[in-house]
Amino acid sequence: MPGRNARRLPSTPVTYALIGACVVVWLLQLLTGDWIPRMFGFAAYWAAPEPYTALTTAFIHGGSMHIMFNMIGLYFFGTFLERYVGSGWFALLYLFSALGGSLAVFFLALADGSPQALVTVHIGASGALFGLVGFVATPTRRLDRNLTGVLGFVAINAVLIWLVPNISWQAHLGGFLTGFVFGCVYFFTPQRLRALGLLILTVVVAAVGFAALVLVPVTV
Repeated sequence: MPGRNARRLPSTPVTYALIGACVVVWLLQLLTGDWIPRMFGFAAYWAAPEPYTALTTAFIHGGSMHIMFNMIGLYFFGTFLERYVGSGWFALLYLFSALGGSLAVFFLALADGSPQALVTVHIGASGALFGLVGFVATPTRRLDRNLTGVLGFVAINAVLIWLVPNISWQAHLGGFLTGFVFGCVYFFTPQRLRALGLLILTVVVAAVGFAALVLVPVTV
């Protein structure tokens, strides 16, 4: 994934911090069983009393294969994008995409309406990670990227969705779309207005999203 200019670009502390946090949580999961997923995973039914789970769920994984592929993807996409956009924007993109993934889970569960959809706990960094994929997929020539690698990663994750329990296609979709929108604002907004545009986008989505999670009634 890294482009021709990677050696001249800065280090990637946020990517390594995110990987470290996910690994630490995974080790705690091995010690505590399903307590962490039950307390910090995201489900539409419990969104109102526990809105923080829309973000904490991005640090929880459902199995060794799940975390392994997510951390490999986070390393390659994260180091590439963090060098390109900088650590601050990268951290915002990651959290923005995690929230977008959880919002997709929430609204699609409401649309489904079944008790199973409403109470199913969704876990994994895939929503946030697919936000990075969505950013890379922005239709621009300014990114020195390997689209074959992107398509291969998407294909692998499509297979994992069917093999590993509780991996959420809804979060994948929501994360991808939010990352894509973030990328469009980043690349197609005039540079002098880029920071303002990204901050407005993030604030609006976060405010509307958390208001929906807290205020929209969910009944089973």
